[in-house]
Order: sequence, then C-alpha cells, then structure tokens
Amino acid sequence: MASGKVRDLIIVYADLNFLKRVNDHYGHQAGDDYIIRCAHMLQDSFGRYGRLFRLGGDEFMAVLDGEDVFADYDKGELALLDLLAKQTPDAKMPPVSLSWGFAISRKEKPVTMEKLESMADARMYEMKVQMKAERLD
Repeated sequence: MASGKVRDLIIVYADLNFLKRVNDHYGHQAGDDYIIRCAHMLQDSFGRYGRLFRLGGDEFMAVLDGEDVFADYDKGELALLDLLAKQTPDAKMPPVSLSWGFAISRKEKPVTMEKLESMADARMYEMKVQMKAERLD
C-alpha cells in the first residue's frame, strides 16, 4: 500500500455463502476447510493486487490501491470467476459459493473508509439477493 500518496482505492467485500449449511451437513471441520478454500481463492485473485483481510467468520475485504485499481479489480474478478467455475465436484463438500461487492474512492473525490465499506457491503448483499432469486427460478 502506498504511504503518503492519495490514490484511487477500491475495496471489495466478500461473504461466503452456505457456511451454516456446510457446518450442519458436513461438520465444523468441513466448515473451516470451506472458509480456508474461499480465503485461498480470494488471495489468488484479488490478493495479488492488494491486501486481503478476514473481517469475521465468513467475511473478507480486499483493499486495492495500485497504479490502476480499475484494471486490477477487473483482473481480480475475472480470476475469481475462473477459480469458482473450475472447482471440481466433491461428495465431501459443496463448491465454494460467495457474494461480493466493491466500492471506489477516486483520488480527485475521496470517500471515507466508512462510506466505502457501506457501499461495498450493500453491493455484496445485492449480489446475494440476486443469487438467491436465481436459485428459486
């Protein structure tokens, strides 16, 4: 992360889906493995362009602040989609499913971290609602 410079910044909020179901059906060790698999996917996609943090049980945040955060976000998202799509079926555990949202602070018009977190969280929940609606169709 840059020190002393104002730069564009993107934060990505990600929330693991179905953790309770994994814990209930496969056990808490499987739930821990599910979280770890998700963390590796996020690190392998967005982590290469910034820093990844685990916020809570199944919530993560990536902070991207490179020279071209927009390209970094696009590359990270494509990498994540690719990793999610390439999961092999496993009878012992379902594939990782997660929802994410992002928010941008432009150097010309900075946004507080609190506002960024709120915006990214709202977008993440929009994705979660959309995914649930698609499963019901």
